[in-house]
Amino acid sequence: MGAPLIERWTAGGDWLEVLDRASVSQARELVRRLGTEAGLAEVTLEALATATSELAQNQLDHARAGRLAVRPVTRAGVPGVEVIAADAGPGLADPAGALAGRGPATGLGAGLAGARRLAQELDLDVRAGEGTCARARAFARPVPRSEVAVFGRPFPGERVSGDDAAFVRTDDALLVAVVDGLGHGPEARAASTVVTDALVAAPDAALPELVERARAAAAGTRGAVLALVRLHLATRAVEHVGLGDVRVLLGGPGGAQVIPSQPGLLSGRPNERARARQSAAALSPHGALLVLSDGLKSAAGPPAAPVAEPIAVAQDLVARFGRETDDALALVVRTG
Repeated sequence: MGAPLIERWTAGGDWLEVLDRASVSQARELVRRLGTEAGLAEVTLEALATATSELAQNQLDHARAGRLAVRPVTRAGVPGVEVIAADAGPGLADPAGALAGRGPATGLGAGLAGARRLAQELDLDVRAGEGTCARARAFARPVPRSEVAVFGRPFPGERVSGDDAAFVRTDDALLVAVVDGLGHGPEARAASTVVTDALVAAPDAALPELVERARAAAAGTRGAVLALVRLHLATRAVEHVGLGDVRVLLGGPGGAQVIPSQPGLLSGRPNERARARQSAAALSPHGALLVLSDGLKSAAGPPAAPVAEPIAVAQDLVARFGRETDDALALVVRTG
């Protein structure tokens, strides 16, 4: 099936195991050091350090195999700091409620509401039965804003989901991928994991090149379908490539625009080597980008009115439209 998600989530940064209260203090000091180097204002730096405490303490009290990474980032040339708090626990059952402060003050996810208030941006990746990853960021100056949420659950009764997703930020763009392994369960996950890992290994490559990397990775597996989207944050220009039934929608004031994919399958078999065609679109200001695995019914789409948190949209879509006969995963991006 591949390495646990926590290994992917915490790659590429200084990381520490959250073992005790000394770990929480160590994480705060690492944020202060990198934040000072990035030129964060004192109030911004202390807010991010406190958000780090909220995330680390929450892991210490409630999670399993908690790990925290801190790394410098840039966006549009502006330096910043990102804190990644990941665990291998059961995954938050109600992340939207946790962010809103609903539920027990001492339960799993209790620190998310505080971290949300203190960080400039917060991404959430929640996988039922596999873990939760929160990414909190702050920058030295204003930047084009974006936040990502992933919410996924396996086929009822399965231990892991055949659906996978990842997102990678570069200086001026956001690459998101949703990969659906054929079927469900461990073999489907083996296919989706190797494809996703191949994609995140080369986030700057052109989308058709990434599809070929994914195709090579899928050889020897049962196969997968995917959607790849690169969102240019300053202009909101969208590049898209899709093979198979992973749907991409752009939500805005006028409703939802569906970006069509083409028939195809990643498997490495010669008769299934359809050439991926790239398309272009634009995301409206304060719009939402949705990428949905085929475990969600075709009726699924953006809400009629904007909502506060991307994770609330993703969680709601899976709850209302997820098929009981398949895995289900929703990825949501909010800009502005």
